[in-house]
Amino acid sequence: MKKLTFLFAMAFAASMAMAQTNTSDVDQTGVDQTATVDQQGSLNNSYILQEDKDNVATVSQINSTDGKTVNSDIKQTGKDNEASVKQHHNGNQAGGLDAWIIQSGDHNKAIQQQGPHGQMGDTYAKIDQSGDHNLAEQYQVKYGNDALIAQTGSWNTARQAQDRSLPADAEGSMNDASIFQSGWFNMAEQEQNGWSNDVKAEQTGNGNKSSQVQNAWVSTASVLQTGNLNIAAQDQTGSLNFAKIEQGNSLNKAEQTQVSNNRRTGANYAALNEAEIFQNGGFLSGGNVAIQDQTTPGGDIDKNYAGIWQTGSFNFASQTQSGGFNVSTVNQTGIGHSATVTQSQSIVQ
Repeated sequence: MKKLTFLFAMAFAASMAMAQTNTSDVDQTGVDQTATVDQQGSLNNSYILQEDKDNVATVSQINSTDGKTVNSDIKQTGKDNEASVKQHHNGNQAGGLDAWIIQSGDHNKAIQQQGPHGQMGDTYAKIDQSGDHNLAEQYQVKYGNDALIAQTGSWNTARQAQDRSLPADAEGSMNDASIFQSGWFNMAEQEQNGWSNDVKAEQTGNGNKSSQVQNAWVSTASVLQTGNLNIAAQDQTGSLNFAKIEQGNSLNKAEQTQVSNNRRTGANYAALNEAEIFQNGGFLSGGNVAIQDQTTPGGDIDKNYAGIWQTGSFNFASQTQSGGFNVSTVNQTGIGHSATVTQSQSIVQ
């Protein structure tokens, strides 16, 4: 038995001489599939393919632009999968909205939301899930955003948010966010606000967690974890920050917090804070812990740099740097080492 709810709103030109077209295509096989499509405005395109049984797909599209398209493509195979797409394009930027969901396996859930805002354009989102009980969410506002989630295995969780909390008159961004997860019980969360941000998280294995938050101007953050039960956290606020975490093997923990203030003058986009962490630990003998905390007043100063790379087990390293002009590198090999570095530099105008 198929259940299909189809709500179709077609807008006409003021002269009512020419109809503006929307397209909806629903293809369902199996048992007890449910699809709901609501389209308002014009140039909305929706395609839904559902197989096996008890899958639910809901699409809401609103397009109030002149000549820009809104596209959604949902493909679900398996049972008890749920996909929800909300798209609202009322922007003044070039390009349309695109959102794609592909789910294989059972009990997966995917949520996509794009817009509305007065600055929307070339925004793209994709969710691809395989296995069972995976959850993926994507939220995009403002212009030029790009997001991708791909999960393989089961019980993985991934969330993305870009430019959701910016006020209406704030500058938008050219954000780019990516999450790739393989294995079971991995979790990755990303949030970006500001302009020209970039963030990426790759996790392979089981039970890895990563958290990334950026509220900055021209920032980059990246997490790559292999093995099991690794934890990585990044939080950048201010402008022109850079951060990178790479962890191998298992049971490693890394934290990065960078805060800067004023931008550099002119077209100088060099980072004010940089941070790198490379760790390899052992599953049976225990992992390593690395903590970095950097802050600058911003402006035309020499950046802070911190490095940590640890090999072995039960190593601990902490770096705290403030005010710019600070450089620190910690390198520990073996078992049970501890290093703490604190630096503060007075700024000479």
